[in-house]
Amino acid sequence: MSPMVWAVAKQIVEKWFKEEIIEKSASDYCSVPVLFKKQNSDEYRMCIDFREISKKTIKDTYPVASLDTVLDKLCKARYISKIDLKAAYHQIPMKKTSRKYTAFAVTGSGLWQFARLPFGLINAPMTFCRLVDHLFGREYEPYVFYYLDDILVVTETFEQHLDWIDKVLRRLVDAGLEINKEKFEFCCYSVA
Repeated sequence: MSPMVWAVAKQIVEKWFKEEIIEKSASDYCSVPVLFKKQNSDEYRMCIDFREISKKTIKDTYPVASLDTVLDKLCKARYISKIDLKAAYHQIPMKKTSRKYTAFAVTGSGLWQFARLPFGLINAPMTFCRLVDHLFGREYEPYVFYYLDDILVVTETFEQHLDWIDKVLRRLVDAGLEINKEKFEFCCYSVA
């Protein structure tokens, strides 16, 4: 790891530790961190290569919405809003017994493990879907659904849209989840 990349990795580790996303570890496991430069930016993103641990993980069969299902619902809507949760997976606490499997090392910084769900684990998408389904059950259908880590609200009328957005935002606040205001797309005719 070059000195510049190492310094960036160390900064990310310090930030994650301060935000309680990671904690010190004494695990026998250790995955490799990988840094990626964000497209059109000088910022870096650190991901952990969990391929080896994923090979040994029992796959979660919880259903994830298909793109076809999402597109079908979007086509029928007049008003669409997309709510992006800020670092969605990092808002989900991990079971203490599973944390050791997420350990990674940054030279000179020690061994760390995730206290909150990291991106890259094979079952992370299903865990997120389970959380959203728990928050927004059948009573929210057909107006509220998710795709990947976005929550979508679709309605036929503007008044209806305001009402459902209010319900969804209140539910997210009550659950202690933080939205990414910069990526919140409100009352659009289409979403990216």
